[in-house]
Amino acid sequence: MKRCTKCGKSKHFREFHLSPFSRDGLKPWCKDCCHLYWVRYFNRNKASLRKYWKGPKIRLQEKYRRYEDELVAIVLR
Repeated sequence: MKRCTKCGKSKHFREFHLSPFSRDGLKPWCKDCCHLYWVRYFNRNKASLRKYWKGPKIRLQEKYRRYEDELVAIVLR
C-alpha cells in the first residue's frame, strides 16, 4: 500500500504510475489524481495546446509538399 500525496488515500501499488526517478519506482500521485489533473489542465489550456499541437503538423505538411515537388521535378527530367 502507498499513500497518494494529492488525495491522501492509501491505495494498492497498481493504482500508481511507474517512475524511474523515485525511490520506490512509483509516482507520488495515484492514477485517478493524475487523470483529473491532466483533464483540468487540458480544459484550462485548450486553445494554447491545440495551437502547439497543430504547429508541427502544418510544418510537416509543408515539408512533405516540398519533398513531393522535388521528386516530381527529378522524375520529369
